[in-house]
Amino acid sequence: MEKVTIKPLLSWEAIIKSIFTIPLDDKTLATPWLSKSTYKYYWLSQSCFALLAITRWWKLYSNKQTPVIWIPNYFCNQSLELLRREGCELLFYPINKYLKPDWDLCESLAKKNKSNLFILVHYFGYPSDIIKAQSFCDRNNAIFIEDAVHVLKPNNSIGEGGDFVFYSPHKHIAIPDGSI
Repeated sequence: MEKVTIKPLLSWEAIIKSIFTIPLDDKTLATPWLSKSTYKYYWLSQSCFALLAITRWWKLYSNKQTPVIWIPNYFCNQSLELLRREGCELLFYPINKYLKPDWDLCESLAKKNKSNLFILVHYFGYPSDIIKAQSFCDRNNAIFIEDAVHVLKPNNSIGEGGDFVFYSPHKHIAIPDGSI
């Protein structure tokens, strides 16, 4: 019976480079995800912690305990677990066949259910309706969150419109976890 190894076999060059590499500071590491130099950044292990941090910030900022968070109706359930534990009201808004918000239905829904936090997802790296989302959030006094976890780094205006933007490099790079 042959033995199969699943561990990568490193070259001597890779081993030596890993020992003698100059350490980079957090700001230098974050640079690819900062589309504007004035942006602040925070490193987290997962993007669900970014959602939780934004929600807790909103609670402090607004002095309210139960935010209404609008989420596309096609969203990872596991990512919402911390928001559910936090007692947030989750409202799943309709999307169209292009995985973008159905703005007519959203406008109708907004008349009955006010949004405090609005999450716009850039599915699989394709930019969503950033301008329309900004306008919707402005009209409804909602915080605009860009979920760019399926995007390696800012491009095509992704990362330039939201009040908050988060990425998950670990989904694209061979690292165990990481969110910014």
